[in-house]
Amino acid sequence: MDGESRGMGQAKPSGEASFFGGEEHLYHAFFRASMGGVLFADAQGGILDANAEACRLLGRKREELLAPGGGDIFDPSDRRLAAAREEQREKGSFRGPLRVLRGAAGSAGSFEASVTVAAYVDGFDEDRLVIAVADREGSLPGPGIVESTEETFRSLACHVGDAVVIFEIDGSLRYVSPSIKRVLGYAPGELVGTVALDMLHPEDLEMVVANSVEIWDSPGVAPLFVFRCRRKDGSWVHLELAMNNFLNDPNLNAVVAILRDVTERVRAEEEVRRLNEELERRVAERTAELEASVVRLKENERIMNATFEGMASDLAHLSPDGPYLRVNRRFCEITGYSSEELLSKTPHEITHPEDVSKDEEHRQRLLAGALSDYSVEKRYLRKDGSYVWVSINVSPLYEGGDFTGKPNYFIVVAEDIDTRKKAELVLGSLTLREKEVLLLTARGRTNPQIQEDLKIGLGTVKHHLRNIVEKLEVEDRTQAAARAAELGLLPVSADAAR
Repeated sequence: MDGESRGMGQAKPSGEASFFGGEEHLYHAFFRASMGGVLFADAQGGILDANAEACRLLGRKREELLAPGGGDIFDPSDRRLAAAREEQREKGSFRGPLRVLRGAAGSAGSFEASVTVAAYVDGFDEDRLVIAVADREGSLPGPGIVESTEETFRSLACHVGDAVVIFEIDGSLRYVSPSIKRVLGYAPGELVGTVALDMLHPEDLEMVVANSVEIWDSPGVAPLFVFRCRRKDGSWVHLELAMNNFLNDPNLNAVVAILRDVTERVRAEEEVRRLNEELERRVAERTAELEASVVRLKENERIMNATFEGMASDLAHLSPDGPYLRVNRRFCEITGYSSEELLSKTPHEITHPEDVSKDEEHRQRLLAGALSDYSVEKRYLRKDGSYVWVSINVSPLYEGGDFTGKPNYFIVVAEDIDTRKKAELVLGSLTLREKEVLLLTARGRTNPQIQEDLKIGLGTVKHHLRNIVEKLEVEDRTQAAARAAELGLLPVSADAAR
């Protein structure tokens, strides 16, 4: 049979710690003094110890029970065993009738027993089980097992650090160990014979009475519980109570209880709980702040993205190492590339070869700190092979407002100046007389009228017009006048001038 069937083999649930604590050997003696059968087992159900009555009830010697496989004490054919195991797994304890094996392994019979199983942690922080067995079929204990159960309890209680009390069936105190003085400040004689309900904290009274009623109705070891009790000086102390119901034991006919002062432990637990609650509160507040910050950041990012894309200027973010990091729609339009294409390119790749050196010189001076920003006119090579004149302003952006070291990126603002620049170039190629002829032509003057206005020969007028048509890359004087207007060379249209 496996460990679970031997002792129901389950470790204690959280909250069942310190059932016996560091004085386990004394509590073993307590239970050995019982007229019922008591066994101690590890979490897997292996028997660690058994009192004389347990050996008698099970028909085995202590050495047999402690031997490997000797702890098979429950009848595997008992249909109630599975439910008992499940209850012990969930609650940490079980109390009820079960069939218990009697006799050597392989030839054992069985008998109906009242069984109590409770989990605890020993002084070495090991999970343990205490198993109490009482014969429900009326078998009488063997002679000479214990001469005086109560006297044994009394003598052991004198050496136990925790307080030990014995309750009468009516709840009054029959016996109180000397250590009660340390725990509650009372001498034993001040409490013997009293029920002492007035010492219980009002908020715990109902719970203690309810637990006591259940314990009084159920023989065996009861799960521990904690309550508050008033000391003689009026202060409150938290007590952990472990009880064993011996009301059916003719030698004792009482309930034995062990009282342990756990005030410091409870305070520590409450402080841990308070700190956890405070931590949870702060985490919740900080989480709310972070969530709000994320919302604001996302909103700011949305606004910035909308602003970046909606700017009337051509905008780009440029890495100090070369590639474009971000470009807006207008920047794509002026260069003829998509944003994906531009993010894989450097400024040199889309700059007219004649303008690269001048642009790079300014960038290096900006990186060296010699310039706070710079502006320059240059030509972008468009995707279709044409070029367009732009005026760009480049300024660095530093992280955290620190204006030293390498910038995070450059902000590039570009302006399309292609029309103006080309007009300037064309205007610069015309002589003063050619400009005068072009202006009069645009105003609708005929060649003879231009001859008269400028006091030059007619052939000279025609020569100037041929030069103007060639330089403006048009076919005749009419197109020359229109081209001059497109380039902004004329302050007013020809019709307005007339």
